Parts: sequence; C-alpha cells; structure tokens
Amino acid sequence: MTLLADMARPRSLAVFAFAPIAVLLPSACTTSVTGTGTRIDTTADGGPPPSSDSNGTTTDDSQPSEYDALFGPPEVSSLTDDSLFGLWAGATLHSEVRVAFARDTIVIAQKCGSAPAVGLSVAATVTANAIKLLESKSLKNEWEPCSLKVSPIQIPACAAIGDIGCFTLTGSVLDVSGVALFKSEGYAPNSTFTKLSD
Repeated sequence: MTLLADMARPRSLAVFAFAPIAVLLPSACTTSVTGTGTRIDTTADGGPPPSSDSNGTTTDDSQPSEYDALFGPPEVSSLTDDSLFGLWAGATLHSEVRVAFARDTIVIAQKCGSAPAVGLSVAATVTANAIKLLESKSLKNEWEPCSLKVSPIQIPACAAIGDIGCFTLTGSVLDVSGVALFKSEGYAPNSTFTKLSD
C-alpha cells in the first residue's frame, strides 16, 4: 500500500513529467560510445562515402569505373552467331552482368543499381569446345551484393541436349547448365546469356 500511496502524490508525478524534457534539451545531452562494430557513413546527399583500397588510396564511388562501358551500347555492332567470342549480357539475383570472352581472357562485370560497375579480368582458354578459367580471383564490394568470385574450372560444350555441367551455344544464346562461370553473393548467375556484340 505504501507504493500506491507514493505514486498518488503530485510531487512524484511532477518529477516524472518533467524528467524527459530535461533529457531532450541539447545543452543537457552528451554521449560517449565505446565498443566495436561496423560504421556506415554517408555523404551529405545520402550516398556512400569515398572508399579506400588496400593501399589506402581513396576512390570516389560516384565516378564511373572502367567496367561501366560494358553496360552501354556495344562498341562493335557486328554479331557472329554460334561464336563465344564477344560481349554477352546476363543477370544475377541482384545485378546485371556482362561477360566478354576472348581467346585467353574472360572479363566479368556486374552493375548493381546506380553504383559504378565492378569486375574482374581472368586468365582463360576459350575455344568452341570448352571454356577454361585458369585462376582464382575474388572481388568483394562493400556495397553488397556486388561481389564476384571466380575459381579455376573447365566447362565443356554439351554433347547432347539435356546434358548438365556444360554449355550450349545456339545462335546468340549461351546456356551454361549445372555449373557456374562465377559466383556473386555465393550464388551462380542465371544460366542464360545473350550475345550483344563480337
């Protein structure tokens, strides 16, 4: 009963009613945070801040990257059907993808939203019968999901319709079935790519 009697007093209510106001006044507030965690900064316009690479060099993430050109109109307008060589368009769960096949190199690029494109150039052997990636590389962009991982793998041309673990090239459509050229966010890209140019 004593607790209820104390709560009924006007004096107690006045203290509780005015206590939050004192905390809200800017001059009465100071904070100190100690600990560990991830700090996420933004610029005045709400965008990501400039980032730095492993050498400490600051880069401006709002500037186009060397891979952004792969997402514009193709530089070469010719398109040879049934040839792997050239620029291909595809997708992952969260990004657009471009893959450029040359005889000894494969360039894989991703564009996630309005951020600059990211990508990797990988040593490879590309023929009509097989795509062979010759090295491991990974790129983890701090603004997920634009991360890439490439591992050595050989993907043969499919011998028959319905084969898995191989690729089929029909005109300007490349289907990579049951195996991944690369992974983004730990997942394989969609299996179908469309040729954009030679």
